[in-house]
Amino acid sequence: MKKILLLFILIAFSSNAQDKETVDLKWKITDTLTYKTFMYGYTLEEKMKEAEKETNPERKKELLKEIKRDKLNYETQIFPDNNGNYDVKMIHKSDVDKLNINDRNVILHGKFNPNGENLSFYYEQNKKNLISLFFELPQKPVKIGDEWNIDVDIISLDQHFKADSLSKKNTVKLKDIVERNGNKIAIIEYDLNEYVTGSLEKNKSKSSKQNEASEKPYLKATHKIIGEFNIDKGFWISYDGYRETKGNISIWGMNNNQKSVLKLMLKK
Repeated sequence: MKKILLLFILIAFSSNAQDKETVDLKWKITDTLTYKTFMYGYTLEEKMKEAEKETNPERKKELLKEIKRDKLNYETQIFPDNNGNYDVKMIHKSDVDKLNINDRNVILHGKFNPNGENLSFYYEQNKKNLISLFFELPQKPVKIGDEWNIDVDIISLDQHFKADSLSKKNTVKLKDIVERNGNKIAIIEYDLNEYVTGSLEKNKSKSSKQNEASEKPYLKATHKIIGEFNIDKGFWISYDGYRETKGNISIWGMNNNQKSVLKLMLKK
């Protein structure tokens, strides 16, 4: 009985010690690292699942053709510079098997430090958001349960919008630390939400007044992501989630209501 009690005490002590353990999350790569990068709508995700289950050869062929047409392929490359920081390049691949990095398909080219802090201050906001979302880490050591913010502003509207009500939640959390293949892995959870409602004062026509009367302009943006970061080697081993916008005013000129995959997959 005493041995069992002692075992429970040791397990409880070990668990408590792990919960209080602090870790310093930093990028530590010494050579080029490449991620397959996925940013496509959930309708395509559903179509891909349908194609996997489809037994009719003709229908399956049709679905695969639609998927190939609609799916955008990206690769993200990270490589160290000579100053202890990292360059990042995201490339749109028109052909999944062929890549010419000298052509015009580079859609993101920035720089961040070992903490993942975006050094490309000059970039437009949506590009800066991507760098911070994918690479920013806490600026000090953290333990399980600790939360921090990242430098992201998802909603961007011009001077013609007047806000009446707004809210913002920008929370990243160290959910757990696990050991896998001899390496410590940080499980990191992203919960980002922005909401704004108000009035538009630009080009008030008869139709816009009718729309204003029927529904107040609003926009909501959400990002939900779970990432697994190799603490010892200093890079993501997985990063998987989604982003979603809802509303009746446009964000960056895009469709107001859409949900899309946001995923990094380490290329071996």
